[in-house]
Amino acid sequence: GILSLRNIVITRMIFNIEYHSWQSRNTFSINEKPITNDFFFKKKDFLKLCRMNYNRNLNMKRKNKMIVFISDLHFVDETAGKQNIPISAFEFFLSNIKNQSEKTKNKDKELKIVFLGDIFDLLRTEEWFKEKEEDRHWGNNTKNMEKRAKIILDKIAEKNKDTFNLFSKKNRENRFKNTHVETIYIPGNHDRLCWMIGELKEKVMELLNLNANNAEHFKHSFFSIEHGVYATHGHIFD
Repeated sequence: GILSLRNIVITRMIFNIEYHSWQSRNTFSINEKPITNDFFFKKKDFLKLCRMNYNRNLNMKRKNKMIVFISDLHFVDETAGKQNIPISAFEFFLSNIKNQSEKTKNKDKELKIVFLGDIFDLLRTEEWFKEKEEDRHWGNNTKNMEKRAKIILDKIAEKNKDTFNLFSKKNRENRFKNTHVETIYIPGNHDRLCWMIGELKEKVMELLNLNANNAEHFKHSFFSIEHGVYATHGHIFD
């Protein structure tokens, strides 16, 4: 059957953005495989999410907090085509978030920006043709595969360095006054190597300015009881 809950985000769209704040509460319908198995979260947590989503006092508890989801940016190294999103799009994106956050008069605001998968595209590149099949990303997870993946991510970082610089701690603090901003990273299928390989994890932490003490990074989903929201990239439904 169809399971309908508030604030469930499953995304596979290009440059998808979803806002969850004191201003908006959305309802999403799912007609897919069951989402209560252990791959996502335990049944008791699922039921708790259901109860909290219909708590009329929920907005009062989070009126100084906001979560923004963005996915499928598909940053590439441009060896297979110049398809990167221009920096102007992210300037507009961050300005829009700032405008949303300023609509509340509360001080000490909190903002979470969740990168929900396929941020880095390590598949859309011609670099893999330089390796034997067993050393490619679908192969046996060899040392050569890891080295090639690092080369690809380094090239992606170089091609998009101005965009990644927007998310530096200094730039975030300058843009969002009186707001604690934290970025969270959830991998998808095109950037799955970023949670498989230690050096790539470190690079992603650096590029997105992730807090190393936050255990939410590199999970298969993002789950917040306080906000009544569950989010995943969605490729596990394929």
